[in-house]
Amino acid sequence: IGIGLFGDKAKVIAPLTQKHSNLLECASNIKADNAGTNGRLPLDLGRGILAHGHGKKKYIILLTDGVWEHQDDAIKQSQRCKAAGIVAIGIGTADQAFLRQIATSSEGAIYTNVGNLKETFSRIATRIG
Repeated sequence: IGIGLFGDKAKVIAPLTQKHSNLLECASNIKADNAGTNGRLPLDLGRGILAHGHGKKKYIILLTDGVWEHQDDAIKQSQRCKAAGIVAIGIGTADQAFLRQIATSSEGAIYTNVGNLKETFSRIATRIG
């Protein structure tokens, strides 16, 4: 599992690892900002992270609040990422139609709220496990 953070820029904050403690440490340091998402950057970042993986199953799991600029670019880029499963999780003002367009399948387009994120990620882990 790797973690990428995106807004108006994208960066890897946890490279691929199987060490749960490393992921928890990186995730605990994430700070939200109000920057919009720059089109295809999250998907480019996801593809880059997965390029270093060796497993048969590869997934990009995006969590967005719906402030996504250049949706057309993101939709085109998602087509290039379809070899990996794409799960798009929306909270807040996320555009549900957009989530369905970038997810690999309709089951991969999930709208939830912050209070249900743990349950949502558990369901995803069970499904793709």
